[in-house]
Parts: sequence; C-alpha cells; structure tokens
Amino acid sequence: DTIKNANLIKKEDQHQKVKIGSTVKVSKEGKELTFRIVGSNETRPESGLISNESPLGRGFLDKSVGEEIIIKVPSGEVKYKILSIN
Repeated sequence: DTIKNANLIKKEDQHQKVKIGSTVKVSKEGKELTFRIVGSNETRPESGLISNESPLGRGFLDKSVGEEIIIKVPSGEVKYKILSIN
C-alpha cells in the first residue's frame, strides 16, 4: 500500500524549501544539528530522521535557508535557524 501510494520527490526541487526527503542543517543555541525529514514510517530520531508529522518536522516544512523557526516544547520554546537544505 505504501509503494502504491508513493510520490517521487525530485532532488532539484528540494533546495529552495524544506520538503519530505530534505536534509536540513540548523543551528540551535550555538550548536549545529542535521535532520532529514522523512515519512512517519521511516522515523529514527536518534539518527536524525524526523517525521514530517512531528512538531519539529512540521515546523521545518516549506521554510527556506535563513528562516528561524520557534518550536513550542513542554519547557517553553526552542529557536532553530535553517543554515542549509539538501
């Protein structure tokens, strides 16, 4: 069923805005982190693979390099800045 309903993602379309399949380098509190946005069945947060349905993944979607995203967490808010998209 997953393959039947799959959509191909063109690599050249991914560099302008964050989409599913994008690898995103961000800064958070002076640290650089890298995440790859994947579908919910591929999620492995410990390996940097985050779901497009997670709060962080939803926050990154359709954003561009240089944009800042604020994610609400139980302890407050966390700010991320997008450094690069591949």
